[in-house]
Amino acid sequence: MLTENIILRAENISRLFESEGIKVKALNNITLHVSRGEFISIMGPSGCGKTTLLNIMGLLDELSSGELYINGKQSNLLNDKEKTHIRKDTIGFVFQNFNLIDELSVFENIELPLVYLKMPVQHRRIRVNNVLEKLKIAHKKNQYPAQLSGGMQQRVAIGRAIVSNPKIILADEPTGNLDSESGAQVMRLLSELNNSGTTIIIATHSQKDAEYGHRIINMLDGRITSQQYGKEYYKSVFHINNQ
Repeated sequence: MLTENIILRAENISRLFESEGIKVKALNNITLHVSRGEFISIMGPSGCGKTTLLNIMGLLDELSSGELYINGKQSNLLNDKEKTHIRKDTIGFVFQNFNLIDELSVFENIELPLVYLKMPVQHRRIRVNNVLEKLKIAHKKNQYPAQLSGGMQQRVAIGRAIVSNPKIILADEPTGNLDSESGAQVMRLLSELNNSGTTIIIATHSQKDAEYGHRIINMLDGRITSQQYGKEYYKSVFHINNQ
C-alpha cells in the first residue's frame, strides 16, 4: 500500500470515556490505513468500538491519544472551522436511522449539504437532480420522509451523503433498520459508488454486508483483532488478472 495513495490513516488511536469515576477505553491503540478507492468493512459485536472509530474518522468525536490523518491533514492540529470544512468537502455520512429532516422533501433533504456549502441555487438544482436520477428516486423528489419506505429513506440519506461528491463515505449500520431486500439494494448501491472511485467505510454486524468490502476489519473490546480480504477483493484481483 503506497503512502501517497492513503486517504485516511489512524496511528495508535485510543478513545477514553469517563463516567461516574469509571474509565472505559472504547478504542485501544487502533492503527488502520485506508487507501483511496478501498471498501472497508468494520465488524464486531455491539460495544466493540465500531461506531466510536467511525465517529473519530468522521471528525465527529475527539481521540484521546494517537494521530489521525485525513487526506494528509493531522486532525488534532485542525481548528473547528477546518474540521467543519473537511466534513463538508471530504466526508459523507450515512446513518442507520437515516437522520432525514421530516419537514423537508426528498429534494430538499438531498440539497441541504449544498446549501451549507453556499452553492448557487441553479447549480444545486442540477447537482440534486443528477443524484436523484442516479439513485432512481427522481419520482419521489416531492415526497416527505414519512411517505417513504425504510429502503427508500436510506437511498435519500445516501443521496444526501454523495451530493457534494465526497471522497469518503462513512456508513454506520446502513442496513440495520431495513428488510433483507432493501438492505441488499443499499449495499449494491454502496458497491456501485465504490466502483466509481469513492472510498467506502462501513460498520456492520452483518457478515453478508461485510463481504462487499475489499477488507474486513474485525474488532473486539476496542481493538482490531484480525483483518481479512472480502469477496470483492478476490473479484477485483480475478478481473485484473484476466484482462
